[in-house]
Amino acid sequence: MTGKFLDIFGPDRGSQYCSKRYRKLLSNNALRCSMGRRATCYGNAVTESFFHSLKVELVHRERYTTRRMAQTRIFEYIEIFNN
Repeated sequence: MTGKFLDIFGPDRGSQYCSKRYRKLLSNNALRCSMGRRATCYGNAVTESFFHSLKVELVHRERYTTRRMAQTRIFEYIEIFNN
């Protein structure tokens, strides 16, 4: 299976993400599911922390008049401010 998958998708443990049908859909589209173990809160901590900071420091402080404006500001936040 190594080399077959192009991207990794990391959902929570919701029942829709655990179903055979959903996992087959991912596999058919060259996606690999990276789901943490049950009752472990640390598997996604870095990602959750990043998105919290993005929302608190940028998204909830501005009003975007266009989708393009939002994309530009979020890109700048990630590439310039956050790095």
